[in-house]
Amino acid sequence: MIRSSRISLLAFLAILAGISATAETVSDAIAAYGKQDYATALRLVRPLADKGSADAQFLLGMMYRGGEGVPPDETAGASWMLRAAEQGHRRAQFFVGSSYNMGKGVPEDPVEAAKWLLRSAEQGFAAAQLDLAAAYTTGRGVPRDYVQAYLWSYLATTQFAPGDHRIGIATFTRDNAASSMTAEQIAEAQRLASEWKPKPEKPGKK
Repeated sequence: MIRSSRISLLAFLAILAGISATAETVSDAIAAYGKQDYATALRLVRPLADKGSADAQFLLGMMYRGGEGVPPDETAGASWMLRAAEQGHRRAQFFVGSSYNMGKGVPEDPVEAAKWLLRSAEQGFAAAQLDLAAAYTTGRGVPRDYVQAYLWSYLATTQFAPGDHRIGIATFTRDNAASSMTAEQIAEAQRLASEWKPKPEKPGKK
């Protein structure tokens, strides 16, 4: 029994060591990327992306999109972003939504764009909330809905960091929606905003 427990403990410690090593390697790749040492970032991040790390897949997707350490390739960039997005990576979900909006690396598809923007927005990613509000304002990919446009643009104003210029854009979008709403609709949007809480996704959600 003691021997069995010792083996289990050693196995558990080995798993923890592997997780720590992986986390450090992703951090090292991000640090190299930040220093514009793209060759090192690519060397570190690619095997982790192949093994399924969402953070690594996101970074590799960014590198392909920007042609950083690799030839520019919007299709490869979108593909890696999609892998990360499917695991619940909210920044990747936003970029996938943007890719479908603009037809970069994937066919232009406003409905698919709105789907990914919603998943990111529900997790509290402000840029996705702002783009989703714009979609509801114009009816691009979703039915036009000023209550939803007000809700998501208002939430974006609270999620962006202080001083971010996009707060002004979000405020304009909210006020623009309000100009087409009744008092009851505005009250409903404000109620939804007051009750809203981010919904982090569990890894592997489709």
